[in-house]
Amino acid sequence: MSAAAQQEMVFYVPGSLWLVDFARLSDGQYLPSLEAMQANFPGCELMSYDEASQALNDAAKQPVTRITREKYDDKLCVMPPLDWRGGESGESFKLCEMYSGNITDIYARLGNEYFTLRDHVTLTHGDIMQRVKEVQERERQE
Repeated sequence: MSAAAQQEMVFYVPGSLWLVDFARLSDGQYLPSLEAMQANFPGCELMSYDEASQALNDAAKQPVTRITREKYDDKLCVMPPLDWRGGESGESFKLCEMYSGNITDIYARLGNEYFTLRDHVTLTHGDIMQRVKEVQERERQE
């Protein structure tokens, strides 16, 4: 297999927010060895860069949680909001600075209640509001 056709491989500990190292292919083997990496980083896995990027994004996500109006207003004024959307009953915006990869902090208002989550910057306003409504419904049932 030519070097151009080979996929870049990395060492990654699932659930962490960073790559451990890049693997080098030498004589058909990746170096350092997986066993050597696991000695220093328990749970370390060898995977493609694309797989690790997806795993990093997943590890950076955070579920919907309630926040105060003050925190919401503060984040709205920190820097120009990204993808600010809204209507009479609710609105959402994203921070233009990414937390990791294409993951950013997202803020939402539904009525007089305020929320945050961390997820893909491509998440739509409708999807954000749906998640917020699901949290509200779950809280009502508890």
